[in-house]
Amino acid sequence: RGKFYGQLERRMTGVVKALGEDVLVIDEADTWFGRREGTAAGERSAHVNEVTTMLLMLEQFRGVAVLTTNRLAALDPAIWRRVDVELAMPTPGVLERMALWGRVVPTLRPSTLAVLAALPLTGGDIEAAASEAALRGSSETHLVASARRRAERRRLLG
Repeated sequence: RGKFYGQLERRMTGVVKALGEDVLVIDEADTWFGRREGTAAGERSAHVNEVTTMLLMLEQFRGVAVLTTNRLAALDPAIWRRVDVELAMPTPGVLERMALWGRVVPTLRPSTLAVLAALPLTGGDIEAAASEAALRGSSETHLVASARRRAERRRLLG
């Protein structure tokens, strides 16, 4: 056992007590509540203990917990008896993407906006592509190239 053994449980107990009935947001919930089976033997016991600790913490929490993930299949099945409401956020359609691109980069030419809106990206992808393009020189050419890379990555990752 390392010097940090048991730290997660102690700290999460403190978080639950401190929050009381407030709102707790756990982004990338699949990291904290990932499946316990299929883990390599050496990592298994620590991972199982961490997920179990987080599940118990969630069960004891009396506030509103908002868990976000884009990897539902990676969540441990035990999470579902602790979830009251599931809200799906599908990839925005073309019209929603046009609005998102227009908000993120208001100076886009209509032809560029049409090309970008056709790419099946999420709002987070759109913001990231705009940031990446700004770092590369902020031309519409850089923006389209960045958005296409992100769309291809999304397609490959499924």
